[in-house]
Amino acid sequence: MDKLKKVLWIEGHSRCLGLPKHIWQAFLDGQIELWNAARPLYSTEGREGLLQGEFCRGIFYAVINPDSADAEDLRERNRSLDAQMLEFVPESEIEKYRADMAQEYGDYVLDAEYDEVVMSYVGHRRRNG
Repeated sequence: MDKLKKVLWIEGHSRCLGLPKHIWQAFLDGQIELWNAARPLYSTEGREGLLQGEFCRGIFYAVINPDSADAEDLRERNRSLDAQMLEFVPESEIEKYRADMAQEYGDYVLDAEYDEVVMSYVGHRRRNG
C-alpha cells in the first residue's frame, strides 16, 4: 500500500477552519479522523459526519471513527477519491523541531520566523514521513 498522504494541520498556522467546534475538539482530542478532498467523501457517521468547510485540499470533510467496523473500508474509499487525512501538529512539536535544527545547524535557526520554521517542518515531514 502507498504511504498515506496527510494534510498537516499546524496549530497557530493552518487555516482549515469553518467546521463545527465539537468536530474540531474531537479531532484535536484524537477521537476521530478528519479527511479532506475536493469532492464528497465517505464517513462512518452518516450525514452528520459529512461536512463542508474552508478550502484546505478541498471543501469537503468527512469524519471517520477509527473504532468503527467499517473504518478501514471507508478510508480506502476516501483514498480512491484523492482524500487526505488531517494530522494535528501541536505548536510544541514545531518548537521542538526548531530546537533540534538549531542544535544541528546553529543558533541562527532560533531567530527564524515561525512561518519559515513551519515550512521547513512540512518539507522535512514530506521527505521523512
